[in-house]
Amino acid sequence: MRSVSLAAAVLAMAALSWNLAAPRRIEAQNATLAIAAPANPVQQRLDMSVAVRSYGATGTLFHVPPGKRLIIETITLASASEYQNDLHGVTLTTWSGGQATSHHLTAQYHSDYRYSATLPVRFYSEGGRSVSLEVSRYTPYGGFVVSATVSGYLEDAP
Repeated sequence: MRSVSLAAAVLAMAALSWNLAAPRRIEAQNATLAIAAPANPVQQRLDMSVAVRSYGATGTLFHVPPGKRLIIETITLASASEYQNDLHGVTLTTWSGGQATSHHLTAQYHSDYRYSATLPVRFYSEGGRSVSLEVSRYTPYGGFVVSATVSGYLEDAP
């Protein structure tokens, strides 16, 4: 009896099923893929300080012009605390169809009560509204700073 690996058996079965199927013609051509940069790129940074004796803060990241739609593709976060203070939550609020949508973001803990994240996303926000960021912490002691950047582009509203 001959020993056959599972991978070899699967490959053999795939080859048999390919040969039994109707003949197919495959043509390859040399082609150049054109990738167009967005016409209206956006990159906006917001630096926020959470006041002493406060559990959180809210700030406006970007105001979407009327007649446009913002497509957010990347969010970058960084926070630091001077007094053993953990980041509790980060919420990005966008608008679609007249309704606010809250996106709860996760940042990674490093050391010395510092957090950071780079998040690939696909969020939309309609024109005439502001994209906002809310941060909260567990205790209201000492200084606490957060920096956030959104990257994406504007397009004409549908």
